[in-house]
Amino acid sequence: METCADRLFDEIKSWGRGEAVAAVLDTNVLLKFGTGLNQVDWSVKLKERRNVPIVLVIPVKAIDELDNLKNRGTSEQRTLARLALRRLEANFE
Repeated sequence: METCADRLFDEIKSWGRGEAVAAVLDTNVLLKFGTGLNQVDWSVKLKERRNVPIVLVIPVKAIDELDNLKNRGTSEQRTLARLALRRLEANFE
């Protein structure tokens, strides 16, 4: 557990030095790119230098909103929400 905490602390320090960029993804981004987050050229989307690591942050609130949309949104929203949730789950198994 200490190793994880140390790695997290080092990562956070690198953000403050401009060595990495954190991108917080909201529900709309997850609906649009959720099935292929790893296929997006985030350097271009965020207008960042290519050599700067980009860390994607997904708030729990966005996951909750996707979960609600999969049952209560329009037909398209339900489909996109389900696909995005499946893809996220597959990345964290």
